[in-house]
Amino acid sequence: MDLNIPAESREYLYIPGIAAFHLASPDAAANPTTLPVEVAFPATGTPPTAWLDAEWVGPALARILLGPLGNALDPGVYDVWLRITGAVEEPQRKIARLSVA
Repeated sequence: MDLNIPAESREYLYIPGIAAFHLASPDAAANPTTLPVEVAFPATGTPPTAWLDAEWVGPALARILLGPLGNALDPGVYDVWLRITGAVEEPQRKIARLSVA
């Protein structure tokens, strides 16, 4: 999935959640929206190292405020990663590619 935002825009980026936990997981009984969710924006093709707090806005949708006075990103192309922290597991997945112009 490709996403695009202007660098000067201040807006929420909505990120689809992930099917985080297999039914056999000890975390499967948890509602993922009650668990901490974070987003990372590494340069395309590099692993995430810095995670930012995001928030759930639906059963499978997280959001984070980007732009001036939010989490500003320089113009460029980024991978969008999502991480959910369960009691046992901490799945993280690349969800999309974000172009900031």
